[in-house]
Order: sequence, then structure tokens, then C-alpha cells
Amino acid sequence: THREFRYKEKYWKENQAEPVENPDGMSVYYSLVDEAIDKLSSRQKEVYLLHYHGRFTCKEIAERLGIGRESVKTHLGLAVAAISKHVNLKLAHAIIVVLAMN
Repeated sequence: THREFRYKEKYWKENQAEPVENPDGMSVYYSLVDEAIDKLSSRQKEVYLLHYHGRFTCKEIAERLGIGRESVKTHLGLAVAAISKHVNLKLAHAIIVVLAMN
């Protein structure tokens, strides 16, 4: 299973809702996202997971973590940028390898 899916599943179980199913054909994408999440700073990871998986607002995260809302937005922006960069670079590399094999 993929860590991102487990985070979602854990959240939904804790909140007594049904887990989101892992869609077919997305396992490579989820693996890359998981790798990227692992590379985030602890604060970026915490903010990212609370926002995207916990569905907390920036204001709620700020209150929960005892930091400013602008800090939450900064950490969230950095996390999203890092995840996007990681996924895009890995996918680009995979495409180059496949093209080189042909």
C-alpha cells in the first residue's frame, strides 16, 4: 500500500468515515507523491497532511499548531512546490529512459 493512501485511511478511520479507494493506474503517481512527502521537513509534512488529508483550513492548522496563518500558507506552498517538483522530475526521467530504450 502507499503511505499517502494510509494517511487518508487513518484520517477517515479516526473520523469514522469510509476510506478513499486507491484508484487503478495511479500507483506510480502515489509512490512518487509518497517519496516526496517523505522528503519534506517535519513542519511542511504536518501542514500538508493536515490540509490535504485532514481537510483542515489554514486558520484551523494555525490554531492547532500555534503558528501564524501566513506561516501555514508558506509551509503549505513550499510543500506543494516540493512535491510537484519531485513528481515532475521523476516522471520526466522515466520518459527519457523509455525514449532512450526505443
